[in-house]
Amino acid sequence: MAPGKKDVVALRFDYEEIDAVINARSLAIVGASAKPVKFGSLFTMSQLTYGFSGPVYLVNPGEDEIMGQKVYPDLASLPEVPELVYLTIPAHRSMDILRECAGLGVKGVIIMASGFREIGEG
Repeated sequence: MAPGKKDVVALRFDYEEIDAVINARSLAIVGASAKPVKFGSLFTMSQLTYGFSGPVYLVNPGEDEIMGQKVYPDLASLPEVPELVYLTIPAHRSMDILRECAGLGVKGVIIMASGFREIGEG
């Protein structure tokens, strides 16, 4: 290597892999809630109100309907595998849902869960 030159690491970046997060055609909200004080309720309302163009699936085993939308007990019950899943659940439940996402072939997950600092190092 020539003096003064730094090693350059070439990373192969596949835009198709991130496209499912940036331009998702379907999404699921795990932790959707009808309780106005919960973040899952605020996020659900924003996605339904501001017109996500694809299907929005709501997931919460304790709810049947939110804002006129059917609610599913788990991701496996959805009519299709969503491209993107938002987690609006406590941190201690997140790993099980992430495993379920991986098993179903979900392309992207965004975690908006609380409690990670409390259960890990940091």
